Amino acid sequence: MSSKAPTEHGLSRRALFGAGLGRLARSRLEQLEALTGEDGSAPAAAERGLGAGQLEQELRRAFDAGGPQPFLRQLEPVAERLVAAARVEVGQLALDVGAGDGNVALALARRGAVTEACDLAPAMVERGRARTDGEGMAIEWHQADVEALPSGDRVFDVVLSSFGAIWAPRPDRAVAELTRVCRPEGTIALAVPVPRGFLGDAIALGREAAGWPAKVQQPERWGRYETAYLHLFGLEDLEVLDETLQLDFEDADELWDALSSPAGPLGRARLARPDQADDLRDQVLRLAAEHGEMSGRVVIPCPYALLIGRRPPEALP
Repeated sequence: MSSKAPTEHGLSRRALFGAGLGRLARSRLEQLEALTGEDGSAPAAAERGLGAGQLEQELRRAFDAGGPQPFLRQLEPVAERLVAAARVEVGQLALDVGAGDGNVALALARRGAVTEACDLAPAMVERGRARTDGEGMAIEWHQADVEALPSGDRVFDVVLSSFGAIWAPRPDRAVAELTRVCRPEGTIALAVPVPRGFLGDAIALGREAAGWPAKVQQPERWGRYETAYLHLFGLEDLEVLDETLQLDFEDADELWDALSSPAGPLGRARLARPDQADDLRDQVLRLAAEHGEMSGRVVIPCPYALLIGRRPPEALP
């Protein structure tokens, strides 16, 4: 289902978006400025507990943990769908941000895009480079923070991120960087969780269990239509596409191993609070039972959203 689907009011979500959310966004942005400061910086550490720099360190430490990445394998269909929805063409310059071990980067390269990929964690970059090299794909990898990308301005035709940019402690800075490196009229496309879906609930559970402050980031809320516009209001032709990923595991143990692996939504919580792992496992299995089927194989339909927009053209002098 796309943003064109009718709402209970008989209008499409896109019509409602165009009619009212622009004004709403301006009002909400003023509220956000009161929380973050006029320059877009995060609240003072004393007000929000764990600092943004500490959050980045925790993310890097979690993603640098060794071992298999079963959760990333479950996300491979999202990468293919994201690249298709972004209408990537042969020869375009493309950047995969928060690339993990290369799901989106590989999907881009298979479509003939000239691809670069970056991730916050050095170990993840090495795994991604080894994986893409092993598949014979010439992909250039960088270790980089989404809030400070190393690329120049207006470089890429397409900038994508699958469940990567959502972890930025300061979403406004992340979106500003995604936009900066995208050429005018280029495409920015993100795969994001939605609240009240299994992935969104699991991310919220992991965030709260790890003790991360809600004021700094709420990754699970990126898929709300209003939040999507708040983050991406500077883009043109913004679309919010409703999608579903089918998670499929042999049993509850495989589900827990995947979700609590370093790149999984509970990986950071398991690393930060190992003494609470059993309780965390019980909670996520209850969530799985609420959202999916737990008899025999564990099958969970997971709604998520694709956010797709264009960087506006350069103003004429």
